[in-house]
Amino acid sequence: MLERSATGTVGRRRLAPLAGPRILLGAALLAFGGLLVGAVSSSARVPAASQAATESEGRVTGDRSTVTSPEPSASEAPTVGHEESLPTEELFFSANAAYEEGEYELAAELYEQVVRNGGTGGAALYNLGNAYLRSGQLGQAIASYLRARAALPREQDVIANLAYARTLAKDDIEAPAPSEALRSLFFWHYSFSAGELWVGALLLNVVFWGCLAIRLFRRSPGWKWLAVVSGGVLVCVTASAVVHSSGLSEVAVVIPQEVNVTYGTDEDSVVRFKLHAGTEVRVIERSPGWIKIRLPDDLEGWIPEDQVDVVRL
Repeated sequence: MLERSATGTVGRRRLAPLAGPRILLGAALLAFGGLLVGAVSSSARVPAASQAATESEGRVTGDRSTVTSPEPSASEAPTVGHEESLPTEELFFSANAAYEEGEYELAAELYEQVVRNGGTGGAALYNLGNAYLRSGQLGQAIASYLRARAALPREQDVIANLAYARTLAKDDIEAPAPSEALRSLFFWHYSFSAGELWVGALLLNVVFWGCLAIRLFRRSPGWKWLAVVSGGVLVCVTASAVVHSSGLSEVAVVIPQEVNVTYGTDEDSVVRFKLHAGTEVRVIERSPGWIKIRLPDDLEGWIPEDQVDVVRL
């Protein structure tokens, strides 16, 4: 549109300097939000056989199924050892059927195979934790819930079942966890899974380099500040994704009903204290066949590696 200026000359009306960056930022945020919603909705669903024993009610609740294929009957569930030849999806359905029939140990073995095959993500880990909990294997249940929470950090059923399982542990030892200040300061790190963070990092990469490229042709200050902001957020999100993926923090969950924690890495070493199934402790050092752990009160000791399940968070 042409308009005449105050001096009588004719010029072309231009957009406000920040209009272009605002449009790009809005589009990027919409795309980012859409991908995150898709990732959350696809990963946070829990199959029908995933039944939650909630802490508040202490009963079993069913969840909506997200799989359209028909589930096999319990008679079609494979025997142990035969599952190696089955596809992951069929294994998952067979595990669901075994769980619904109350065959929790068989269900746990089948869910383990599904997890080893890399199938169904956090839902399989959640189901595995339920099967372990039902079969009385508290340590394995808590370890599975911890892994499920890492994959589905906002799934309330996972959070509730983990909290409930922790109440069953004999030792009154607080599980390793970041402080509320850290959780508030680095909220994105504890609210998103590694996969979601990598998706966010990819989108922010596009926004950052796109702003730099556009700035080569348009010297508007809006593009500069958008590049600075997106670059800063990109660094934070990428750092969180790397930390999540590398598993720098390790938690050991005690598996047997009781285990000795000793002063040294020797079977004849003096016992310092005992821990019981389901107790979660921080791993601070490793030695062949042994793991050094630390309690919240800074009490330390060595425990045989095969007596714990180490979860990388």
